[in-house]
Amino acid sequence: AVGVRSAESETEPVWADGFDLSDPAAQVALLELCDVVAASGLAIHESECVMRTFARSQDTFPVPASRFDAAFAEFLEETNYRAVHKGQVLVDEACGTVKGIKLRVMSTLELNEGSRSTDEHRRDWEEALREWNSAAPATVGSEGAYASGDKFVWAATEVLVVESTVFSIWL
Repeated sequence: AVGVRSAESETEPVWADGFDLSDPAAQVALLELCDVVAASGLAIHESECVMRTFARSQDTFPVPASRFDAAFAEFLEETNYRAVHKGQVLVDEACGTVKGIKLRVMSTLELNEGSRSTDEHRRDWEEALREWNSAAPATVGSEGAYASGDKFVWAATEVLVVESTVFSIWL
């Protein structure tokens, strides 16, 4: 996700400061993020990348900031993108502004993988995104891109519980 803080609630998103998709550098960076995810070896399936689909629909890409809002709104309406790809384009309904983008992927992680290897996989994702974040413009938001998922949260919690129990026993 980009543009949303990782501590977001399920009902009310917490927007990251500085996200501005109208900035051509942010548009290019988010398109590159799709390529990073595809090339990482960490995902076996990428859902449709909104920036890739948007870029293909335009005569020129990136779209100049002065034309972006109208072009992106037209794209979303013509493709019915928000309905088809629920939750991938995050809009502040109060002002109608795009505030975040989510890229849904299917991880290479097996469903029955243990918590230790799941936590290592989460760290691999963090490293891949850390590299992208280090080169991304400020207009992708103050939080940059991050990976999240229920299995990552469960694994990190389980690893901490086990490690703290072992540490307590050694004391």
